[in-house]
Amino acid sequence: MIEAKRDEVEALCRMLSVRRLDLFGSAVGTAFDVDSGDVDVLVEFAVGPGFDYFGTYFD
Repeated sequence: MIEAKRDEVEALCRMLSVRRLDLFGSAVGTAFDVDSGDVDVLVEFAVGPGFDYFGTYFD
């Protein structure tokens, strides 16, 4: 499922200045349940002067 959305995820990462995005937990294994599971992510932003970390993260 995640691979099917790869182009959209990459575009969103570029738009939000995401330097690195990692998935972990059940979403990376075969036991992931689309109906009841959640996707755990670790995000590293390309920060610079005036970067609004809080605002960008919750956008």
